[in-house]
Amino acid sequence: LVYPCIFKRDHRNIAAQLGATSEKLVDNMHEVCGETGTTHPFIMFISALEKARPGDRILMIGFGQGANALLFEVTENSTHLAERNGVAGSLANKKAMDNYLKWLKFRDLIQTEMGIRAEAPTQTATTVLWRKNKMILGLVGGKCKECGTPQFPKMDICVKPGCGAFYSQEDYEFADVTARVKTFTADMLSISVDPPAIYGMVQFETGGRLLADFTDCELEDLK
Repeated sequence: LVYPCIFKRDHRNIAAQLGATSEKLVDNMHEVCGETGTTHPFIMFISALEKARPGDRILMIGFGQGANALLFEVTENSTHLAERNGVAGSLANKKAMDNYLKWLKFRDLIQTEMGIRAEAPTQTATTVLWRKNKMILGLVGGKCKECGTPQFPKMDICVKPGCGAFYSQEDYEFADVTARVKTFTADMLSISVDPPAIYGMVQFETGGRLLADFTDCELEDLK
């Protein structure tokens, strides 16, 4: 039984009224990941799937302005899934934080002085996000139909020397292509709530490069 509830006692009482034993009740996970909002039922559902066996049934309930209930039955196909991090793996890869001021800043509970550079607008314009949504959200670049060179971002002119074909590129998905860090830097002057700001160049194995911010990493771990 999967349903979010921030109050432990109410969580157990509702389950009892539904006739579910404590063994059937999926943990709310608030003590390990907090309250994730509208995604919380799905996080709990994934956690349940990681322990489920073929034939098990999972009832997932979500509520807000109204309520929805979905009943799933685990099939044999679940045993053939490729290994993945999932919820358990992601929680195992967590980073403990002992800096209370950083936590307050991350939660926007305090105001900090970010310097004159912070006065410039840094948010992505929604119009640009809409025009470039395939590139930004889907990591879709281009592949030249003349020479077969993948390139990111997709451009009007092929970047390969000796080709330079105009308007010859078709969509090419980079999301599943292996890539390596080509160069990186740690910038103490750039705006960051957790300095230094780490960014660099990523080189895709099939061709194409991407300049990006690096998150969820430590400078000493980069190679």
